Amino acid sequence: MACGRLVGMGPTLGDESRAALREAEERRLSYRLRFLLDSEGKRLLVVVGEAHVKLGAAHALGRRIASSFELRGVESFPATVFGGRVLKGMIHGPRWLLMKLSLGLVHGSTITTALELDEGQTVRLERDDDVPRPLHVASVYLIGFHIALVLGILLPLVGTNAWLALLWVPFGLLQMHFMLTIVPAVLLRTQPWSHWINPVVAILGLRDATMARGTLAMLAEHTEPDCVVVVMGRAHLAGYCRRMMAAGYREVEAALVIGDA
Repeated sequence: MACGRLVGMGPTLGDESRAALREAEERRLSYRLRFLLDSEGKRLLVVVGEAHVKLGAAHALGRRIASSFELRGVESFPATVFGGRVLKGMIHGPRWLLMKLSLGLVHGSTITTALELDEGQTVRLERDDDVPRPLHVASVYLIGFHIALVLGILLPLVGTNAWLALLWVPFGLLQMHFMLTIVPAVLLRTQPWSHWINPVVAILGLRDATMARGTLAMLAEHTEPDCVVVVMGRAHLAGYCRRMMAAGYREVEAALVIGDA
């Protein structure tokens, strides 16, 4: 069992979950943890921010964490985002290549592991019918940026001609815009207009919000168990927790939930 109950203390994790999460607290390169309690003190939400690639021991730990919970929510890029399949290929392709070239040394995401588990239930937190418009823009922008990177590598290799030079102009301008605006946009990502500075921050900020909405919907649909884990990329952790606390959750110190690491 992932969850039990102590009188006056709200939901408490089982021994297996606590042991795995204590170990995750020590693997700071692979995991960051936060613990949220609902307004009534009846449901505990364990938020796991992960590095999407990790070594074997950390990957096995992610499986232990995911399998110790009956209900799991995971980050999941919506399939209905314009150009989403192309963007996922551009992002996941190098990750897949790295894992293959490492000959088994490097492993993938705990999100994938959670989705593959037979026991319990894993819910995708980002619904296909909840896609903010700026996320479509961000997808197209990032695809263009990846094309600019590829062209920047290929042009010196194949030599320049008039057509290639003309093709490079719009992508070169996009690349320049990215370099000039990404830092201020990230610093201001908590502002609702930050994606107007650089659309890429919509991949973070707006998806923090959609994952929080997806979590609230999951918890409303599944009234049990009392202890639930959600897994997402580490970059989403702060923004996601901020939105969950705005919805009535409060943060609990790790030591009170899992003991000292």
